[in-house]
Amino acid sequence: ADARRRAVELMEAYEALQFMDRQRDEFIQNITHDLRAPLTFIQGYTELMLEGALGEISDEQRDALTVIQERTEAVKRLVEDILQVKAVESLPLQQEPVSIEEIAYAAVRGARMAARQAGLDIVMEMKESRSQVLGDAARLGQVFENLLSNAIKYSPNGGVIRVRVESQNTHVVVSVADPGIGIPPEEIGRIWDRYYRAEGAKEKFSGVGLGLANVRRIIEAHGGRIWVQSDENGTIFTFELPRYIP
Repeated sequence: ADARRRAVELMEAYEALQFMDRQRDEFIQNITHDLRAPLTFIQGYTELMLEGALGEISDEQRDALTVIQERTEAVKRLVEDILQVKAVESLPLQQEPVSIEEIAYAAVRGARMAARQAGLDIVMEMKESRSQVLGDAARLGQVFENLLSNAIKYSPNGGVIRVRVESQNTHVVVSVADPGIGIPPEEIGRIWDRYYRAEGAKEKFSGVGLGLANVRRIIEAHGGRIWVQSDENGTIFTFELPRYIP
């Protein structure tokens, strides 16, 4: 009787958790949808005003509009991070041979404008090889985008971000190195936790700390691993994935 009652209690608890998960997913879907449209309008009209399409503006107004534009972009990134969490949790991944070099090139092309605006350069270091893995190109693209976004955010003006892809016998090894503020040794083990942000990052930059949690989850879902080395001279994120050999 006790065992039967315990089994019933466990089943009820499991069903309650499933209900809460569905409620959470529905809430995330609704709130992100409701936020995206007004953010797009705010960003669009702000850009029009900065371009002078709605009339001349003073330097003081331009400064204020620039702040609005930057804060709007920060909230949009937060919305995208939340959506990424939901997408990553709804794995499985697409499984097909994909080129790591092509994914890296596409991500770097997409990041160059933000890097230039921050006074940074991105250098790619790749050996002449076609490094393929079996996986999901869109999810792996998110890995590069997150790592490059962090590198740009935390690097000083005039620095160089280096992206390296190397094909080894059984694995493809990728690193993204930046000359940024570094991560304190006591905090390195916690940067992969969802919502965790290093003290130096919290003091200087907005955000909620979802990006690296997503990155590790995607890499591990591909059968790979990711690690970080950091000091006061910068940070290197390195990940490896099993090579696809037809």
